[in-house]
Amino acid sequence: MDTIVSEIKNFLCQVIEQNLKKLIFYYGATDHWAPVTYYEDMKEKFPHREIYLCGRKFKHAFVLESSEEVAEMVAPWIQEVIVEGCQQGL
Repeated sequence: MDTIVSEIKNFLCQVIEQNLKKLIFYYGATDHWAPVTYYEDMKEKFPHREIYLCGRKFKHAFVLESSEEVAEMVAPWIQEVIVEGCQQGL
């Protein structure tokens, strides 16, 4: 069983690594679904990529209370991806 889990983790790391320029990771500082250790692990594996830990205390279900704030935060990220895609002819 450990071998299968290890193979899956390795595969997922490869997929992430191949697509890092397209990905932004945003972890909640108080999110029990994705503990801060997940953020720390990703920063350790990919130290120069866009991996953030929320400093604004958004809850996991941010759409219920903070959807506008999150939208304002991620809109520039999305716009950048669109612009880069257009420049590359995608």
